[in-house]
Amino acid sequence: MRRKKAVWKYDFFTNELIEKYESTFDCAHAHRVGPSQIWNHCHYKRGIKSPQKPYYFRWAGEPPEPHYVVECYNHDFELLGTYLNAQEASNDTDVDYGTVTLQLREHGHDDLRNRNQGYSGLWFKYKEVK
Repeated sequence: MRRKKAVWKYDFFTNELIEKYESTFDCAHAHRVGPSQIWNHCHYKRGIKSPQKPYYFRWAGEPPEPHYVVECYNHDFELLGTYLNAQEASNDTDVDYGTVTLQLREHGHDDLRNRNQGYSGLWFKYKEVK
């Protein structure tokens, strides 16, 4: 007989614990997905590596995963939005995906005040979520 393995749901933007489930089946049922998807999230850490939702899953007792989100700032260094990934930032700001990824690849961790403003008039950078 298989042992039930509890699953915890974390907020992707804050790493706060959102919900606890008694098993992968209970979690899968609540999210209307197959249990194998929840298992893959927990085992292979797919929720962190390729985020598509504002949450991710871990086995009960595992600490939240440190990871990065994408932040967008205007010319006055005011935060305009926080995004799961570069694609979401591109879609929401109407800035070309290539431009967003170029800024992130070349200067993603730099202080904004030490950078030249992008052609779009917006800055994109990574923020670590611990």
